[in-house]
Amino acid sequence: MPMSKREEFKEKLLELKSFRERDPFRMGLYGVAVFAVFVALSIVVPQVVFYVQTGTYHAEFANASGLKPGDQVFIAGIPSGRVSKVELGEDNKVIATFRLDTQRELGDSTKAGVRVQTVLGKRYLDIKPSGTLMMDYGSTIPLSHTSVPFTLDDLGRAATDPNRDELDIDAIRTMIATLNKNMPEPDLTSQTLTGVAAVSKALGERSQQIKSLLTGTQQVTGALVEQQDTLVALVRDADLIVKVLNERRETVRSLLNQLATLSTQLNSFSKENKDQIDPLLTRLHTLTNTLNENDKNLGDWLTQLAGFTKSYGNIAGNGPWFDGTSPTVIIPDNMLCQAHLIKGCS
Repeated sequence: MPMSKREEFKEKLLELKSFRERDPFRMGLYGVAVFAVFVALSIVVPQVVFYVQTGTYHAEFANASGLKPGDQVFIAGIPSGRVSKVELGEDNKVIATFRLDTQRELGDSTKAGVRVQTVLGKRYLDIKPSGTLMMDYGSTIPLSHTSVPFTLDDLGRAATDPNRDELDIDAIRTMIATLNKNMPEPDLTSQTLTGVAAVSKALGERSQQIKSLLTGTQQVTGALVEQQDTLVALVRDADLIVKVLNERRETVRSLLNQLATLSTQLNSFSKENKDQIDPLLTRLHTLTNTLNENDKNLGDWLTQLAGFTKSYGNIAGNGPWFDGTSPTVIIPDNMLCQAHLIKGCS
């Protein structure tokens, strides 16, 4: 007879090996592989999402002014993108490439400026959208519409400014004294600098490995960006699946309610017919015990019945009669031997 699905499932469970029977080296490799996949996804997925949700623009500046890749892009004080590349272009202009949210549109009169974000000198790119004609992705904001915190000419003029003697020397001395007074203890400062030096040394020794890791991550990100359309289609399909499941939610909920009702009815039936069910189960238990106790006798009886059935088949199997041999069928063998009527007697 064919096995039911439940029996097939049990057979498959029995065939599965326990963790103790499996190769620990192979299981360890699987674990390391899964961990590596999770780490790669945690690094790559945010990059892919960022590239999918942003577009590329360029801006010309007189100098970099400390702007570097990774610095944030702000519109009206709200983070809206990130600088991806800063390089030297034609005519000694600095070309800053940045990515901006696709929801932000830039006009043909948009202005950009490099601003100081923190007291430690971190910069950010400030974008001020303007204009009626929208810029396409890959467009460049010209030098005439950009600004920087300072230029080399500004520094030169400041250095030769005749009014520099008007500096408040007393205020500068007070500032230096205040800084000296509020500086931490020399030992703590020395320990801090030693720790920073140790970290810098460790990073320097591992620079090649870090560079290889970043290069590999960049290659993976580039491959995923090339498959941007496929990933977008996958996200859309996942959204469709969620919508279908949401539409089937009422059906699943109704099924669960019906199962709960059936369980309640079965419980009520068991309680109402307990007087009839308990004696039946008791008799079935008694019958099972009796069969278990006489299992050997039943086996012996079946063995003997096999020989009897074979002999009976030989006697009565040729038709509606019993076969027999006459007249010796009623004479004992020893008497036939004494009369020398049969051979092979001993």
